[in-house]
Amino acid sequence: QAANGRLLAFLDADTVPPTNWISHYRALLSEHPEAAMVVSGYSHATSQQSAAQYAFWETQFRRRKLETYIDTSVGSNCIVYREAFEAVGGYPEYYLSGRKGSDAEKAVATAEDSELGFLLTEQGYKIVWRSDNAVAHRFRESWNGYFRQQMSYAQFLVISVCRFPKKLFQKGIYSGEAVLLQLFFLLVFLLSPVALLVTENGGSLALVIAVASAAGFVTIHAKLLSFI
Repeated sequence: QAANGRLLAFLDADTVPPTNWISHYRALLSEHPEAAMVVSGYSHATSQQSAAQYAFWETQFRRRKLETYIDTSVGSNCIVYREAFEAVGGYPEYYLSGRKGSDAEKAVATAEDSELGFLLTEQGYKIVWRSDNAVAHRFRESWNGYFRQQMSYAQFLVISVCRFPKKLFQKGIYSGEAVLLQLFFLLVFLLSPVALLVTENGGSLALVIAVASAAGFVTIHAKLLSFI
């Protein structure tokens, strides 16, 4: 809100940009005059701790096959024209309680960037992915911190998808997500105990269903696990 330029560039508090970060983005915008926003990724993790390295390489794996045009964004490393940003109302803000009160009541804490990208593409704006203006990232150094962060992401992602169900079909900032297939296997796994109620051999059936769905879920991630 304080900025008065034509361009708005965003970083996260735990990222470290290269010295030519802004000038490179200006060059990329000139290279892609059709783009309202250009998004880039991470160059490396600032920590050598195993949790931080895993988080970095997992991100690299999922972004390895992104196409030039995506329909989401990541607020940790992007630049966007103010006109487009303001045309969709900027980063969405809404509240768990339904009342605009303290910051603690805000529902959007980690999904506001993907929602911005969704709103931009819904109104016809182009978002370009370029991996060559990457920033360093201070990923969580402990496994406890990493899993707590992922749980927080998941909670707010559920809220976000409830607001915008079409996000399930996005060309997201990650490639090869197979989100719907993952949800299917997880749902089958969670419902497997129902077999106990519908057949005399329910225990065996429930076990078979649970193992099969878990195997399907792991198979989806086999390439990721191999890569890591």
